[in-house]
Amino acid sequence: MPRGSIFRFIGICLPPGTKTTDLRSLPANDFTENQMKKLTLNKLPIRLLHREGDLGKIKHSWIDSNDEMRIIGDIDTNDENGKRAALDIISKKYDGLSLSHLYELQTEPKRRAYKERKKVIEVSLVPREQTGRPGCVIQYGAFVTNEAENSISDFPNIDNQKQMANLDEVAKLKAELELLQKNDKVLKETLQQFTVDADKKEVENKKLIESREAEHKKAMNIYFEREQERLKQAQANLLGVLGNSENIKKATENMSSLANNFENLEKVTQFYSEVCANLMNINQRNAVEEQVAKRKRAALEASNYSRVEELKKDSESAYGTRLKAVLQELEKQYELGL
Repeated sequence: MPRGSIFRFIGICLPPGTKTTDLRSLPANDFTENQMKKLTLNKLPIRLLHREGDLGKIKHSWIDSNDEMRIIGDIDTNDENGKRAALDIISKKYDGLSLSHLYELQTEPKRRAYKERKKVIEVSLVPREQTGRPGCVIQYGAFVTNEAENSISDFPNIDNQKQMANLDEVAKLKAELELLQKNDKVLKETLQQFTVDADKKEVENKKLIESREAEHKKAMNIYFEREQERLKQAQANLLGVLGNSENIKKATENMSSLANNFENLEKVTQFYSEVCANLMNINQRNAVEEQVAKRKRAALEASNYSRVEELKKDSESAYGTRLKAVLQELEKQYELGL
């Protein structure tokens, strides 16, 4: 606790007075404007919840520019009750002010009028929801030194509300700060959890991708092995049709060596299959064999015709007589008609 034995506070004790002269309709708890102007709360005792036992006294009271009754009160903190009351004001447990008074409404038959009598008793510290009057709250409080007990010069300017530290505003700012701190904490926790979840999700996705890549690689290997088996079978089928000679076998092996990836593997297998299918077709095979035979005969005939022409030229030479018989025999055989 700060050094000193006084806790000094400033606050609103009464709201603006009611503008009326009809005392019969005036609630007992309210004051008129004229009553407020005549009212002074100086040296009035300060109590807690209207209970017996003074905590201090009202040092000064006045009507401010808003027509509200303001007070400056001092609480003696040399005993435990005063200390506890000061701490309760700071914690806003008891940050409301409630003025108690005696009320009497008297009639004057001769004047056919009413006279109201009010006597203030004490000002109590209460929770702000129990003030009984709107806006009656403590706005500022602080511990002051013993030397300042009989002075208010070190206190905020009591005539300038804008320059006073307002406990309501402080409490509002404190609540907003606590809310911001709470939201910041929640945000940090959420961000931390999001980071953890993101890292966890990233690990899970990485494992999933690796698992799928392994499955894909396994499937492709199985497919490649199956296609290689198809290639071997197509090669064997082709050799069965063409004959299993060393030259043909070597040619197909050279062709199969080109099938070193999926695309070439499919192409070579398809080539073997189509060639084999064409050769196994009887009509197609006969046609091919017939074309081969024709080409062989044509080549042979062309070759023999060339020999005959050469011999005809030789017949005109000195050896013509000796070759004439041979030429005649060849003409008969090939019906060339020399």
